[in-house]
Amino acid sequence: MKKKIPWIIFIFGIVNLGIYAFLGAPFLPFHVTSASGCYLFFIACVVINIGIQCGRKWSQGMAVSCCEAGIFFALETMLSGAWWGYHAWGAAWVWEPRITGMFLMTLFFVSWRIAVAILGEEALINKKLTASLIILGLPAMFFTHMAVRLFGGIHPSSIAPAHHAGVEAIHVILAILGQICLGIGIAWGRKDALKKRSVECVKKHAY
Repeated sequence: MKKKIPWIIFIFGIVNLGIYAFLGAPFLPFHVTSASGCYLFFIACVVINIGIQCGRKWSQGMAVSCCEAGIFFALETMLSGAWWGYHAWGAAWVWEPRITGMFLMTLFFVSWRIAVAILGEEALINKKLTASLIILGLPAMFFTHMAVRLFGGIHPSSIAPAHHAGVEAIHVILAILGQICLGIGIAWGRKDALKKRSVECVKKHAY
């Protein structure tokens, strides 16, 4: 039953977002909560790796699962942003600071995830090999968040969905609850799978 919990949470998230869409809610709360989820899971990934570097016996699999959830939300953010940008600015993509920063930040975390995959068993056993690299993600996130204030651009510096026309409290609640459940479902499910693989690798190298 425990193995099914991440799936149940993930499906509950989809149901919430389905209700959100059924109500004809504006797209903005979905886009903002996607970006928030992206930052949240990328920060969790970096914090876990800092802990590993400081000698804490935290799981590399937990960091990887948070990274994967962050990548999922980053893709959501860029796709929903493209849809929103097309209707708001007449272009799905423009190379302005905030959007470019999001793209480069996502590329950085994707590269780290690929590096872990290439190293395979070595990354899961000798965790500090990859932990040091991901810490560079912190300045990447800071640049992305502060890009508009530092360099200008057409993207708003901050967006509060509840202050926009047509957005009701129920829309924001459904978007937040749905995205949280999606993120937890992905991170939890992948963490268990990676933890099992890590244990198998350690046992393999012990003999």
